[in-house]
Amino acid sequence: MQKKNKLIITIIATVVLLAPLLSAGKEDTPERPGQLTPRERLETYLTLGDIYQKQKYPQKAIAAYLKALELNNRDPAIYRSLGKLYSKTKQYGDAAEAYKKALELSPDDVMITQSLATAYRDSGDYDRAILLYNKIISSPGDNYPRQYIFYNLLDTYRKAGRLDELKAKTEERIKKEPKQIDWYLLLAGIYKKEKSWKEAIAIYRKALKIDPTNQDILSSLANSYSMQEMYPEAAGVYEELIALTPGKRWNYESLANAYIKSGQFEKAEETLQSLAGLQPRKASTYRTMAKVYLEEKKYDQALKASQRAVELEPYESDNYQLLGKTYEAQKKYSQAADAYRKMLDYAEEKWDREQAQSALIKLYDKTGELGDLARQLEEKLNQ
Repeated sequence: MQKKNKLIITIIATVVLLAPLLSAGKEDTPERPGQLTPRERLETYLTLGDIYQKQKYPQKAIAAYLKALELNNRDPAIYRSLGKLYSKTKQYGDAAEAYKKALELSPDDVMITQSLATAYRDSGDYDRAILLYNKIISSPGDNYPRQYIFYNLLDTYRKAGRLDELKAKTEERIKKEPKQIDWYLLLAGIYKKEKSWKEAIAIYRKALKIDPTNQDILSSLANSYSMQEMYPEAAGVYEELIALTPGKRWNYESLANAYIKSGQFEKAEETLQSLAGLQPRKASTYRTMAKVYLEEKKYDQALKASQRAVELEPYESDNYQLLGKTYEAQKKYSQAADAYRKMLDYAEEKWDREQAQSALIKLYDKTGELGDLARQLEEKLNQ
């Protein structure tokens, strides 16, 4: 508590000491010695607003920023901070008004435009949101990730119940701009929202004829194949992605999973070995590796992989589950029981705890010790 108080005092003292250096003119001269100048008061309110945000006191932060606006209503950053806070507290109408003021002061700021569009969408004002998203899409240059704007536009039409309208407009845009990949991605995204996976896959294939090495299209196509349980096809696309960008690690993990689900365990093993070379300290790689080795009944390798996962993430319950399964497969029941108990200790979710308990009960039943387990639990309850 003392450290916290010292920090707050230091921040306020810094504001008070530095503000005179920023001040200029008679309007920043205090009326009495020790009294804050208007500039010092403004900086203090802004600092308080930042502190309250960090402390997760949104209403106090809003009050501080509103006080700051009384001293300076021409700073778009203050309105933007208010907009964020209003959005967090689901006061979407107020958020929109704050972002609107910020945009009036900084009309070319694409980030503020996007934030205002999102506030309109969340408040249910879909027409204004759509207008602003289209404005960003139509603006020259890559000031903001276009795919993120397309995603928000799609989400807005979905919430408004107007996906058919967006689909028709997007098909028209494709006719007018047949070489513009973004529209194909948007149209495929609409089909995915409708769970029309075959249609989405067909659109991605059309787009690939225009740009065969486009990573966004390839990733989306691979994902669509996986959603349709077309794992060999998904694996083929992930192979293409790895050939294009051999340093992107998540493609290896996705490829390994596609191989596993299509029963190609040796290829999955090879892929995971390559991945381990790229990210030797990521536990999820070794978890997946242990699963593959278990499927192949390569128990020694499975044990090494699961032990490595435990070493890298000693508080992750999934690692102990794999370790327990490996020991159980090797008929090392005592070590398996210890691993499942560790899983139970570190399990945070109810489902994980139930899995650990179920594994322990099955293990004790297999070894004929279920009665002993019941007596131990009864003794524990009677202590």
